[in-house]
Amino acid sequence: RDRTTEAGEATAVIGERHRVVSPAKCSLIQTLDSRTGARSSHGAAYRMFRRGRRQGAIERIRRGYYSAVYFNRTKYILEQEHDDTIVTMQVFQWNDRSVLCGIDEVIELLKVAADNPHALSIRALRDGDTINRGEPVMHITGPYVYFAHLESLYLGILARRTLVATNTRRVVEAAKSK
Repeated sequence: RDRTTEAGEATAVIGERHRVVSPAKCSLIQTLDSRTGARSSHGAAYRMFRRGRRQGAIERIRRGYYSAVYFNRTKYILEQEHDDTIVTMQVFQWNDRSVLCGIDEVIELLKVAADNPHALSIRALRDGDTINRGEPVMHITGPYVYFAHLESLYLGILARRTLVATNTRRVVEAAKSK
């Protein structure tokens, strides 16, 4: 059963005894940089997924193909040292009055691409929540070696989705007075 706090936080545990709060849609969303027209790395994974090569895209994500090299190196070192220390990764952002978006996608990414998703637990705010500078929006708890290679992807997903949602809200607010 899902647990929700008074602050609107949802708790999701990826595992056999708990179900994920978010819908089980695998949607690694394509992003496009509006200034340069360049596609982000998780956009490339999304294109492969859309073209019917879902398994190939997921395997590339699992291998760290779309990740920053230092996250891949960190994972490699942890694997060589057999270090499965449990950590809590706290995710937050830097702007006030932002509209959080991308939580469902990040949870799905962790479900399909983490090395052992059943060993991870996630606490997160909900998509659409208004967040402020430095406010934690997600906690991922589990052995870092299982999700180190995904950090570039989940931070990119959250950053881009939150930016688009925040800008959309600003446009709607500005249009209400006209």
